[in-house]
Amino acid sequence: MRLVSFAAALLGALASFIVSAQDDSMMMTTDDDDLTTLLSTTSNMMQTVNYTDPYDGSDMMGYSMVPADNKDKDKRPIVVILPDWSGVDEYEQTRAAMLADQGYIAFAASIYDVNNQNPESFDDRISQTGLYRGNLALYNARIAAAIEQASMIPGADPSKGVAIIGYCFGGSGALNYALSGETGADAAVAFHGGLSNVASDFNKTVASQVLIVSGGEDGQDSTADIKLMETALNNGGNLWEIQRYSDVEHGFTDIFSSRYNAYVEERSWPSTIKFLQETFQEIGLAPSIPKELTGEAFAYSDPADGSDLNGYVAVPEGDGPFPAVVIIHNADGINEYEETRAQMLTEMGFVGFAADIYGPMMAEVDMTNRT
Repeated sequence: MRLVSFAAALLGALASFIVSAQDDSMMMTTDDDDLTTLLSTTSNMMQTVNYTDPYDGSDMMGYSMVPADNKDKDKRPIVVILPDWSGVDEYEQTRAAMLADQGYIAFAASIYDVNNQNPESFDDRISQTGLYRGNLALYNARIAAAIEQASMIPGADPSKGVAIIGYCFGGSGALNYALSGETGADAAVAFHGGLSNVASDFNKTVASQVLIVSGGEDGQDSTADIKLMETALNNGGNLWEIQRYSDVEHGFTDIFSSRYNAYVEERSWPSTIKFLQETFQEIGLAPSIPKELTGEAFAYSDPADGSDLNGYVAVPEGDGPFPAVVIIHNADGINEYEETRAQMLTEMGFVGFAADIYGPMMAEVDMTNRT
């Protein structure tokens, strides 16, 4: 009952701090001017790279992109982009430009040989993807060759880190590469990778930290597929993360498609960059713990039963008003943990309010044995 009724009391008590968020604030739109500028930059700076896959002697083609400020050939981590089933085109080249903007040596690598670089018909794409999905050794060899080629780009330093990022067909390839025990990548990222196309029974040590980004309505990612993937990743013994987004179908990252979802882009791309930065040890994992708690006790009452409640509120510096985040305490009530979390929220521009659920009955509860 208290969980339901305390909201009304909080809204009244905190009205002076809170500003309402607009419903459309989370609706992201694509900035056409920015995209046009990015594509222009891509066409001016992209370098075509021809190479040979030593596994079978096939002639291959990829596209490299280096940071604009890499004139001194500073040593940087490498990110290899694995394409969707249409092969490397403007989409993968654009992602390479976006990664170069983050300071990485980016290489958009083809999985198909030069004679099948960009299959256009549905049947040709089925034929090409089937060839590689049915021959994991060949697929992994293509990825290994791409990583090797990327390592030769001026400024590239694999000792600083190597990541593979795959989309659709490339996403399932990135996951199969990691799960099969290959050691060439420190990070493997799969966007709408079609988990039904990933073998989850390798039982190999996974050398790559893994990030999976998936649509909640993607027909290729069933609940059973997710469970199998989690088991395989747990067995692999490395760090992993799965992000899923509600009402989002397959192919949501394709900037040039009607399936593109700008909201998911605004959430998933920054988290991917942070994932890479953490994997490459460019940033630390430790949260910033406040040195001082500036909040204070906050007394209010529950209108449902008149109970006196004692919360804790921390407010950002400045005039406000500010958005508010309500913290529901754990089993032992409000203590330094909830107060610290409230303070951390102020550093992000929010009012942090630790709400009192127990009220007066807390004094009567023995918390020494919570089993």
